[in-house]
Amino acid sequence: MDENKNIRLMVLFGAIICNMTAGFFYSWSVYVGPLVQKNDWNIGDTGLAFSIATCMIPLAMIGASKVTLKIGATKMVLLGGLSLVLGLIVSGFATHIMILYLGYGILGGIGVGVIYGTTNATCVKWFPDKKGTVSGMVVAGFGSGSVLFPQYVQKS
Repeated sequence: MDENKNIRLMVLFGAIICNMTAGFFYSWSVYVGPLVQKNDWNIGDTGLAFSIATCMIPLAMIGASKVTLKIGATKMVLLGGLSLVLGLIVSGFATHIMILYLGYGILGGIGVGVIYGTTNATCVKWFPDKKGTVSGMVVAGFGSGSVLFPQYVQKS
């Protein structure tokens, strides 16, 4: 039984770290300033990228639940991470506003939704006796990413 407890704790710790990493996505204000300056974009136009992302996140969560059953949580989180990283790279090199919408809004939003939905659902399955506690811990990891990331960026 101790081995199962250790595995459960590793799953929870991994989920918190994954969500902390994905949570920095909500630090939109860190990204938008440099992108506006670099490309001479209208701040209002760039806001649509964040709006698209917030629409994509729950859609990706719904879609990820079905795919996760087929390929497993680990592969699903890796796919979500790949989508998130690719979206951030694309948006970082965007010279046209539509590319920002594709990168940050669609690819990034899908990545965050896949990571968030998969990790939360997986932890709830591993801790059926503490569903609320582990769900809260995973969500706290997500929220802390948006708090910690700007602090790191401002120091670098």
